[in-house]
Amino acid sequence: MIYNMDESTEKLTLYKTLQTRGAYGVEYFSIADKHFLAVAQFWDGTNQLASVLFQWNGQQFVVFQKLPTKGAAHFKFFTLNRDKYISEWQIIMMEVPTQQNQSSTNGMASSSTSSRR
Repeated sequence: MIYNMDESTEKLTLYKTLQTRGAYGVEYFSIADKHFLAVAQFWDGTNQLASVLFQWNGQQFVVFQKLPTKGAAHFKFFTLNRDKYISEWQIIMMEVPTQQNQSSTNGMASSSTSSRR
């Protein structure tokens, strides 16, 4: 969901709803006067969800591209030597044995990948 700040009342009101599944994190960025939202989709019963890159068309954010991700938690946009990149951070669920009884518990680790835009 996207909220708009009404400066006269200093309150947020619902502006637009984005169609997402298992959304976990979002990153706004702009390239050459084009505005984007990268939505990391983490879980909806499986972590095999494509994440979504939305582009502002002047009235609303529309799907620009779907990105193949697994357990995506966050995107981070950055520029390096004038090249534009977006990095994806994942949450990976794994079984971790404990030393006390060698039974397993859920643990988490994170990793990241980058793609050039």
